[in-house]
Formats: sequence, C-alpha cells, structure tokens
Amino acid sequence: MKYTSLACATALIGLFSSTAMASGPIEIRNGDLVVNLGDAPGNGSRRTLRLGNYGNEVNYAFTDENGVNTIGTISGFNGENVEILSGIGRDSIELLGLETDNLFIDTGRGRDTVYMNFVNVNNALDIDTRGGQDTVMFINVIVDGITTLRTRGGRDNVSIASTQFEGLTRIITGATAADELSVSFSRFSGPVAQFSGGGGGDDIFNDDGTNFFQLEPRIRNFEIVERAVDLDPVDPVDPVDPDPVLFAVGDTGPGGGIVFEVNDAGDAGLEVFPTVVGEGPLAYGCVDVNLVDIEAFNVDNDLGRQGIPGDTMRTLFDAAGCISPAAEATFAFSTPLADDWYLPSANELVTLLTALTPVQFPRAPEHWSASEDTAQNAFIVFELQDGFDISPNAKTTVSNVLAVRSFGTNAN
Repeated sequence: MKYTSLACATALIGLFSSTAMASGPIEIRNGDLVVNLGDAPGNGSRRTLRLGNYGNEVNYAFTDENGVNTIGTISGFNGENVEILSGIGRDSIELLGLETDNLFIDTGRGRDTVYMNFVNVNNALDIDTRGGQDTVMFINVIVDGITTLRTRGGRDNVSIASTQFEGLTRIITGATAADELSVSFSRFSGPVAQFSGGGGGDDIFNDDGTNFFQLEPRIRNFEIVERAVDLDPVDPVDPVDPDPVLFAVGDTGPGGGIVFEVNDAGDAGLEVFPTVVGEGPLAYGCVDVNLVDIEAFNVDNDLGRQGIPGDTMRTLFDAAGCISPAAEATFAFSTPLADDWYLPSANELVTLLTALTPVQFPRAPEHWSASEDTAQNAFIVFELQDGFDISPNAKTTVSNVLAVRSFGTNAN
C-alpha cells in the first residue's frame, strides 16, 4: 500500500480508523505502523511515546498516564506508512531515527508535543494540531515529498532547524492567533514555500537569517509569504478597502453559521453553527476547578458568571489546564471558512435563542453554556415556552453543545 500524494491522507486515515486496535496503542497492520493513543482518562495526565525504526523492526517505549513504562520491538514494518493519532490528553510524541514513505500525525484535542530528530520521509508528511498550545519541533528532518503542517487551535509553537524540504511546503496557521514559527539553518528546495495565516492576528515568524525569507520579525497574518531572496524590493502599495459585507440576524455568517447578533453598522457580530457539535451530549468537565475569580466582579455572583463572554472563557479554559469535553469540542470544531469557534456564555445562549426562531434555527431544549457557577457546577440554559431557565448543574452532567464565533471588528 504505497501512497504517492498527500490527497491520499484522508483515505489512509479512514482505513486505519475503521480497524479496531488489537494489540495496544502501537502495532503493525499490513506492514504499516499504526499508533492510536486514544483519550487519556481522568484529567489527561501526560503520556510519552518514543519510537524509531531500524530495518523492518520498530523499537518503542510508551509511558502511560500512570507512569507505567512499556518497552518493546515490533517486526514487520514495510517502511511505507506511519500514522499516529492522539485524542484528549497531553501527549509527547518523539520520533527518533524514523524512516518511512508517508507520515501522518493528528494530535487531537490535547496540548501535545511532537518532536522529530533524524526523521526521513520519502513522500508525504502531514501534521495536524487541533487543540491549541501544541509544540512541534523538526531537527535533522528530510522530506522528499509534500509537507503540510496545520496549527489550528491557536498559540502553537513550531520550531524547524537543520531540516530539508525537497517538495512543496505548506504551513497553515489557525484563526485563533498567537502562533509562533521559528526557522533556522533549513532549506526549502521545492516549489515556493507557503505560510498561510488564518486571520487570527499576531502570528510570529522568526527567521534567523539563514533562510530564503526577507520578512519583518513580527507579522500579523502570514497570508502567502514567498521566497524573496532574489527579488528586487518593491515599494508597498496601500490596499484599497472593498465595500464591507453587511449582515443581518438570520443571514449566513462569514464562518458558515447563522448570524444571531450584529452591531448597528451590520459589519460585526456573532454567529452560531446550525447543529450541535461533538459526538452527542457532553459533560462540562473541569470538575473542582474554579475558572473564574468571582471576587473580580462587583455584581451579583450568578449574573457575573453568566455575563462573561464565551471567547473570554476560552482563555480561562486554556489557562486552567483542565479538560472540558464541552468546551474543547467547540475549540476543535472547524468549517472550511473558520476555526475559531467557542462555547457560548449563558447570556450569549439566551441572545441567540431569542433572536432566532425554531424555524430559522432548530434546536434542543437545553444546552451547556461556558458560564461557571462554582468549581463543581456550571450553567445549563433551558428553553421554556415563556422564557428561559438558567440553572447551575453538576459539571459531570451531559448536555448539548453549540459552537459560536465572533466576526468583523468583534473578532479576536
């Protein structure tokens, strides 16, 4: 089974995902190396996977969330395909001395680390970080084919050193801002390398002067950054602002959702994705964690917590370091147009359910909000015939989850 194009990655993932794991987190299937770490139980303690291949043997060490270390060797690797999948959990994936035709890594919804040293990929390298605050490090890596790296969750850090990219290279940042990319002593020998910004702002590109790029040390959006070493400097031209796109409640938003709130000008507001996200009802999670310092608010406790915007709560979830299935389902969700969705606050939920009729927006009778009540409880919004009930429920309770996002001048 040899894949010669990055377009085959989806087919490869589908094939692996349809086969149940038989011998634990790492095994050989039809000569291919497959690792499925799944979700870490509890609060997602860090697990570490180290592996490398020598000939047709794979040497590995796996330390689970309880600190139990398993070391072993698996024979039969055909050198063609390696797929590594990680679910919820703070995992460390370390590839040392690995050689393969195709390498696919999906870090899932944790704050993971991918470390590659002396890795040789003969065809396609595809890495997808989805949960945010992931770290990816390339050292002494050679990729002869296509390289695609997606940093979708925001606040990711990518470091590339002493690496050769012989084929097309694409690094695509998400829309949630504050990604950082550092490149040193590396070579891009294929087509023009592309660094595409998602529009979140304040992405940082650090070029240590050893590469093709002539860039300012800090740029807001990567857009399409091309090799410029052989180009004469061109005076900048002020862009012409097109007429703004205006929105009304009920319109399709710029992220593919339904607009439920707009400002007076109609060029900024909030939108909601029209179906619940996640695999069925989810728990709020983050039990025994106080995300919000209620002493910081000079209003009634419940109203203060209900009124904290969901996008602000996103920052609090990230800082707390706990796992919230409800919130992280929205953070990991994306459409072809946007990937900066979040769990709405209680007040935002009431606003959207009031603004959109059941015909415009069919919905369930209850939904989790991002608003926290205590370390053990958070608010679920229940829609009644004559209004709404905003009630604190145990964070272990499962309920429906909606994803919203801001756009225009409101966007982060």
